[in-house]
Amino acid sequence: MISGQLPEIDFSKIRTLGPSKNKGFEELTVQLFRSTFPKETKFYRVDDAGGDGGVEDIAFGTGSTKIGLQAKYFDKLDSTQWTQINKSVRTALKTHFPDLVEYRIATPVNRSKTKKTWSNYEQKWDDYAAELGYTNKVKFTWQGETELRNDLMQAAHKSKVYYWFGCPHFTEHWLKAKYESCKKVLDARYTPEHHVRTDCEQILDAFFLTDRLVQTFMKKWKSLITASQECIVSCQDVSLKSQIADLQLAVESLKLVPQTSIPGSSEIRAVLEKINIQIADIYSFYLSTRLEQETVREPDKRDQYHIRPYANELGKLDEINESIEALYSFITKYKIYDKQLTLVTGEAGTGKSHLLAKAIERALARKQPCL
Repeated sequence: MISGQLPEIDFSKIRTLGPSKNKGFEELTVQLFRSTFPKETKFYRVDDAGGDGGVEDIAFGTGSTKIGLQAKYFDKLDSTQWTQINKSVRTALKTHFPDLVEYRIATPVNRSKTKKTWSNYEQKWDDYAAELGYTNKVKFTWQGETELRNDLMQAAHKSKVYYWFGCPHFTEHWLKAKYESCKKVLDARYTPEHHVRTDCEQILDAFFLTDRLVQTFMKKWKSLITASQECIVSCQDVSLKSQIADLQLAVESLKLVPQTSIPGSSEIRAVLEKINIQIADIYSFYLSTRLEQETVREPDKRDQYHIRPYANELGKLDEINESIEALYSFITKYKIYDKQLTLVTGEAGTGKSHLLAKAIERALARKQPCL
């Protein structure tokens, strides 16, 4: 039996499943979802590799009825997130017609004080269900941060809190005590009063995924979003309608990245490569069009200084390229940020012990478990 003080329930620090906190949150909500049904209930856990059909898990009720769960690992709730929720609900209603009787939405954020948004969407979903041919009224249940916390604070879920949000054996006090013990053993090999911040320490920060590193990444990420949005506004030639539409979709996907974490490097590279391809087509169009216009343009000796055609549009595309290069440089320099293991090597006396001791000290100071 587990005893002692419960760890803090902080959804931004939930245990990952594989490399993903999103998957961890999904799994936790599925566990809570299943705990609300009798033991004999049959379930179907959905693998989203081929599309999840709007649900993470399905509970089968009497007859052919189904209760569905959708988990959304959001760090905020605005129009973009509501659009995602709406899409999932409509997909579930259509995919599981006519058997869906209840649909639960779990997300670690609370709705705004006004109930207007939720009520409006409930009405839209009721109307869509009726349009599809549902004869029963589908129940829509919201499980936000408050509801999830309330569930997790029940005695039956104590072990889940320890598993997903902290280990009872590795308390903050225990970790600090172990650190102080190790620091004494290091003796002169760790001299914090002579500490100088180096590139090695900055790279090690990536392994610890410090707030400073995440903020630096998000600043570069937002610069790409801004540059792309400005490019979309500037590049409105009718011949580029398809390319601009694709770029707009890419920008929307950039906005979905949580502000508290960094996507995997392979995911970032895939997004950047896609945008690179899109803007290369746009860039090529403007360069060739400029060349055509300048070729037929009559030279005017009085016109010694003039703005070349499409200078603004090409300038905006250059800004996107600069933002992409900055992100490539970031994930290349700090490539260990999404690794599970890193090895610090060096000759004797080069400061390995000092580097690690300082990194652990900083981690414990920001309440990040470290040993």
